[in-house]
Amino acid sequence: KDTLNASYILCGVSVLITVSFEIPLFACSQKLVELLGTDWLLVVGLSAYFIRAAGYTLISEGNQWLILLWEPLHGVTFATIKLAGVLKVSAAAPPGYESSAQAFLNNIRSIGNAIGSVAGGAALEKFGSRLTYRGASAIVMATTVLYIITSKTFRDKIKLSCPWPKKARTSTHSSSISISTPENSSLLKAKRSAPWD
Repeated sequence: KDTLNASYILCGVSVLITVSFEIPLFACSQKLVELLGTDWLLVVGLSAYFIRAAGYTLISEGNQWLILLWEPLHGVTFATIKLAGVLKVSAAAPPGYESSAQAFLNNIRSIGNAIGSVAGGAALEKFGSRLTYRGASAIVMATTVLYIITSKTFRDKIKLSCPWPKKARTSTHSSSISISTPENSSLLKAKRSAPWD
């Protein structure tokens, strides 16, 4: 707001756009997991973040409304990373400790938010908003690449395969996880597989 001299109306509209993209993604979470798997959800969310953060730095004062073009990516980041995190922790938790695992995940997120707020505030004061956002974009982009490389290494795979379903495709890294949807109170079964299988 301060850097671009944006109005409160613009800030409010940006939040509206963000939420309007989050809700449909959460509503379609079952399909997203079946189509992409949790690994690709994380990659999509992280990619949306570093693209959006870099895009913010391209907006000049006087063109504040252009920020709305980048806000849908905020919704993509929030929805996909939240969904992937919940599913990965749920799948990794020992039987009977699913709720404790989710609480642990939320605690880690809270610690990360606190550290990020302090470090981000210090960076804003020292380097300004443009360099800070570009730095954040570069860090997340590097993290995304590292995640893909390490995940591929752990699975002893040579290259990424297309995340969309293919005929006669088999997976050696699939597991059954449960997703609770508002439309159906019962737990639905979703198949999670690594996108590079």
